[in-house]
Amino acid sequence: MVVSPRAVMGHGDAHRTAENLFETQSVVQIREVETKARNDIEDKKHQLRQLVGGSYRDLIDSADTILSMTTCCEAAVAQVVGIQRDFAQLTNSVSKVPHSKSRRNQSGTHREQLFAVGSRVKYLVDTSELLWGCLDTQDYFDAAHRYLRASEVHRLLVGTASASMARFPLLRHQWPSIEALKGQILEGTQQRLRAQTHLSAQDAAAALAAASFLDQLTSSQALELFLDCCRHRAVQPLAAAAKGQLSASNLQDLLTKLAATVQEVVTQVGQLFLQPVASAVAPLLVQQACEDMSSGELMFSPLPGQERSQEAEAWQEVRKVTMKRLAPMPQATASSACQSWLEHLAKDTVKHCLAPMAACITPADFALLEGHLQAAINQWQPPPAPPAAEPMTLAATPRLSPLTPLKQSPFEPAEAQSSGVPEAWEGVCDWVLGKRLDLWQQLFEQPFLQRAQDLIKALFQGISKDFHTPLQDCLKAAQQAPPAAPGGYYAPQWPEQTELGVLANQLGDISRTAGASSRSYRLRKRPRHGKGDTEGSSRLVDGWRGLLEGVCLQVNQQLKEGLRGSQLLLGKQDQGKASAARDDYISSSPTFRQENTNQRALQLQPFIQQQCSDAVQSMGQELDTQLKQLGQPGMDLDGAKLVEQALLLGRLSDSLGSKNTALSLIMGPPEVWQAPEGPTLAPQRAGQRPSALDSRAAAKNPGAVLHEALQQQLRNVTLKAYQLWADWAARGLCMELQAALESDAALTSPVPLQAWEETVIAQV
Repeated sequence: MVVSPRAVMGHGDAHRTAENLFETQSVVQIREVETKARNDIEDKKHQLRQLVGGSYRDLIDSADTILSMTTCCEAAVAQVVGIQRDFAQLTNSVSKVPHSKSRRNQSGTHREQLFAVGSRVKYLVDTSELLWGCLDTQDYFDAAHRYLRASEVHRLLVGTASASMARFPLLRHQWPSIEALKGQILEGTQQRLRAQTHLSAQDAAAALAAASFLDQLTSSQALELFLDCCRHRAVQPLAAAAKGQLSASNLQDLLTKLAATVQEVVTQVGQLFLQPVASAVAPLLVQQACEDMSSGELMFSPLPGQERSQEAEAWQEVRKVTMKRLAPMPQATASSACQSWLEHLAKDTVKHCLAPMAACITPADFALLEGHLQAAINQWQPPPAPPAAEPMTLAATPRLSPLTPLKQSPFEPAEAQSSGVPEAWEGVCDWVLGKRLDLWQQLFEQPFLQRAQDLIKALFQGISKDFHTPLQDCLKAAQQAPPAAPGGYYAPQWPEQTELGVLANQLGDISRTAGASSRSYRLRKRPRHGKGDTEGSSRLVDGWRGLLEGVCLQVNQQLKEGLRGSQLLLGKQDQGKASAARDDYISSSPTFRQENTNQRALQLQPFIQQQCSDAVQSMGQELDTQLKQLGQPGMDLDGAKLVEQALLLGRLSDSLGSKNTALSLIMGPPEVWQAPEGPTLAPQRAGQRPSALDSRAAAKNPGAVLHEALQQQLRNVTLKAYQLWADWAARGLCMELQAALESDAALTSPVPLQAWEETVIAQV
């Protein structure tokens, strides 16, 4: 083996490197170098094996590819040879056939028949793609026409050239998929009619005409379909809003859009199914159904056994039957259908409108919403109709020829006319319904009435709830007041040291609005001396009366505020004190329905009196409950405190029943509600018998009966409180009398008493 000098030099270098390592490195370091060198050697071996193996696999794949190419080339050469052989045989066979004229005629006839069948098959095969394109662009009218024309072509083709159909197996597999598109077209028309986007009368006519052609609908059935879809379109936003929370502005937009939708639907019913006012123009649905811009598609060659093509005649017959079903309907039919639709829509509105109406939190919001909606209804105008290039009038319909467009046969071009749609809502109602329709009363009065009742109920329930805190504060102050001994001549005064600010905070928001200078909260000092006042100092004799008067003033003020808020819900103004926004809306609406608001007032006035009665009755029940919780007072200082609280409850009950002017006003005739600050009926004192005039007025006013029941309830509470005080005072006086008798020496003296004229009375 010959070793190259380069290898010898490399080996020598490695030997010297190894010697240097042993001279300069330790044994441990040398072993690490050895380990690293062995690992590098193994990695290089693995990489070398991978390289050799990959090259070997590439060599095998290249060999296989070369073999496959060889096989393919041999097969291609064989096919080319076969083609050349077949062409040679074909040339020989054609040269041997006799060229007779009859043979050529038969061959030409066969090709013409095959072309006639093939052109129809191509028309049917292309229908699927065209229908999908119409569905994508929402052109349902053209889709319905194309589907019906294809159906007629398929029916005649299968019945006439069934033998030739065997050469087109693709049509047998594709026709069921074309028939399935009919359902999608009908579904698309309904979705278009139910869409929340603006639907013009022209778009509605196109969708209804498509559904009428496919489902063979009459004009009455088409009207029913249109109203059903419009009902879904009108109710869907309300149903969606019922699941969430709306602001007052959003609710206003929602109801305004609902009213405009209903008015547009009624107008479109007249445009689609009725003749315009004072015009011979045909309804829009009939005009849309007459359009046929693709009749030339059916000009095929005649099939075997036919003298001419029958597809055009069959299509014209379909159109003729459809036009007969879509004849203009009488106004009575359209009016009856619209009235029924409005009734069902009103029920849906009441069902779904209660939750969104919660956005009206205050009576002012309610009045603003009502005024805006009334103005929107009164100021609504029909949308302008698109300009018609060639209006058509109803004329005598001649017999249709196969190639005559229906558009020119039953309709003759008329002179330029207006759309025939009235310019105001009242005119639309006279045109479509045959009478005036109050849309507010039909659609919105019931939900607004229910919301008004909820607001009234909340107003008076808030009054009864706000009564609890001032009452508890007064009872607490009475309990903490220094009482007098049982049997004292003068009742004690409490609290002797009370600041006005504390009283104002205890009385709540109403007391703060009354102001610090109000007569109800001023503590007036009146000097009064009694036997029990050993120091001779003056007391605040009416401090607790001031608190009592403050509570009564709070209730009275809240009842007046409740009445003012309720008047905004009645739908009429209260001597210029209604909302300014509502005044603007009413002034801008000259046809404001005052009679409807009067009907609502007739329903709400007894409801207001009933809710006020329930609120005051709840206060009376709370006073009675507090009185029962006091129990029987004892003859000690704690008993005196209980009696003081009982006196407060009794006087408060008496003030609520006899001195509450707002209660007398609300329970009185509703005619006097217009001026809650003006002259009112004089409050009836507890125990006072009503006069004959008052009895006759009570018979006419149901609120008087409720008022009498409230006064009787509060009078009973007052009598219970005073009876508790009277029993306690009588027992105290009896105890003092008994003690005086027991301490009187004259009664126990054995000496007879002197005569009355001999008795000397000492001056004290």
